[in-house]
Amino acid sequence: MWNACRTTEAVSSSAGAAASTGVANGGVLPNVAPIPLHPRATSRRGYLLRIGQDLNLTCPYDVPFYFWSPSDNPAKILSENQVFRIRSAKLDDSGRYSCHAVGGFGKKSSEIAVRVIDPSSYVAQRECMLDANGVDPDGPCFLISYTDQDLNPKMSWDESIVMDCDVVTGTGNMDGLIYQWEVQYSRPTGSGTMHSASESGRHRLLARSSLVSMTVGNNLNSASSINVGPAGSAQSPSSSVVSDLVRFNEPRLQIEKLNLRHSGEYRCTVIDTRRAAAGRSDTISRTFRLSVEPRVDGPIIQGPKTSNETVVAGQDAVFKCEVNPEEHRSSTIRWGKSIDASQRLQYETEGREVIQWAGGTFVVLPSVPNSAIPEDELRTDGKDRGLTGEAHPMTDKTETGIARRKVSRTASLVIPNSGAVATEASPSQTSRLVLRRAKPTDAGRYVCSVLTEAGRDDHKFVHVSVIGAVGDEFGELAGNAMPPL
Repeated sequence: MWNACRTTEAVSSSAGAAASTGVANGGVLPNVAPIPLHPRATSRRGYLLRIGQDLNLTCPYDVPFYFWSPSDNPAKILSENQVFRIRSAKLDDSGRYSCHAVGGFGKKSSEIAVRVIDPSSYVAQRECMLDANGVDPDGPCFLISYTDQDLNPKMSWDESIVMDCDVVTGTGNMDGLIYQWEVQYSRPTGSGTMHSASESGRHRLLARSSLVSMTVGNNLNSASSINVGPAGSAQSPSSSVVSDLVRFNEPRLQIEKLNLRHSGEYRCTVIDTRRAAAGRSDTISRTFRLSVEPRVDGPIIQGPKTSNETVVAGQDAVFKCEVNPEEHRSSTIRWGKSIDASQRLQYETEGREVIQWAGGTFVVLPSVPNSAIPEDELRTDGKDRGLTGEAHPMTDKTETGIARRKVSRTASLVIPNSGAVATEASPSQTSRLVLRRAKPTDAGRYVCSVLTEAGRDDHKFVHVSVIGAVGDEFGELAGNAMPPL
C-alpha cells in the first residue's frame, strides 16, 4: 500500500546496493568515504512517487562543487548542493534531473528520473503496473505521460521523433527490466516484391509488408539516438531499419529523417523479470501510431524524360535513371523494354514478367546488384557511356553512395555476356540500364518507371539504335520487334 508520506534517498552505496526507503526522520543517509569522481551508483535510477511524497536525490560523486538542473534545460540551476530535495511532490516534478559534479579531477554528470503520479487517476492506471489494489507502489510506471494525441503523432517528412518507453520504479532500481519492441508498418515494406494495379490499371512494383520484432535488454544509458532508415529502401545493410532495430538496446527509440515508410504502429512492452519470478503481472506496454505526411508535389525523375541514343554493335552502354533527391528515400525503380503484344506469351512461357503499361506492352528487365558494376564503368548518358568491352571488367572498388568498399570480383558473374539488364537502385535512388555487347536485337524503346511512397509515378523513355556489325549482322536497327532478350 502507498504510505501517506515517504522520503526516499536516491543514491546507492559503493557496492551498488539499492537506495534506502522510508527514512523516518526525513534526513539523508551518510555518504560513504570520498572517492573522487567515481559514482557510487553504477546503475541507471528512476523513482516513482505519489503526489505529496518527498524525495532526496543525491549526486553519486564526492567533490567540492555540485549543481542540479533539469536534463531538458541545463541552464536552469535547481540546487548547488550534493543533495537535491523534492518536497511534497507535484505532478510537474516529473522528469529527468541531471547532477553535475565539478572537482580537481574534472566534471562528471549523472541523470536520475522521477515520475510523480496520482494513483487514483485514469492516467496512472493506464501507464503503471497494476495489482489487486490498483497501481502497484513498486511500479514500474512509464516515466513520460502521453496523451492520446501524443500516442498518435502526425509528423512531416524529414522530421525526427522520439518514442519514449522509459520506466521508473518505487525503489529506483532499474535492474531486471527488459524492453521489447514490435513494429507493424502501415505501408508496404520489406525486401520482397509484389505487384498491384493502380486505379489507372498500371502495374506497379510494391514491397511486401513486414513485422519487425526486437527484444533488448536494459543498459546503463538513459538515452539513445539512432538513425532508422526506411525498411525495404535501397540502403546499405548498416543503415536498414531491420539491422538498426535489431541492434537497438534502449527504452527510447529515436527515428531521424522520417518518410512515409516509417508510418505504422510501434509497440513497446516493458517486462519486469522480478515480478515474473514472483508469479505476478509482469508487463506494461504502449503503442505509438505514427503517420508521416507526404512531401509536396515536385519533380521525380531528373533530366529529360525522353532521349535518343546510338550504340555501336559489340560495345557496352549504360543509361541512368535518377530520382530527384526530394523523393529519393521513397521510390521504387524498374526498367522494362517495349515488345510487340504478340510476343507476350513467348516471354511469359520463359518465366519473364510482362506488363501492360502506358498503352504498350513491356517485358521487365532482370536486375543485378548495383555493386556488380564498378563506379568507373558507370559512365552514362553521353559520349563516354561505353564500358571497357571486356567480358567481366571488374575493379576492386565501387561507390555505394555511403562509403567506398571492397566488392568481390565474383559479383561480375551476375552480369550476362550480352543483352540488357537493370541495376538495383543505389542508396541515392539511381538505377541504370546496362547493355552488354550490344546487338541489333537490343535496339528498341526502354522505359524507366518510378513509383514514390506517396503514390506518385513518373517515367523516362530511352530509344536505342544499334549500328555497326556483330558477326554477320550489319547495318542499323531501331524498334521493338525483335527476338527475346
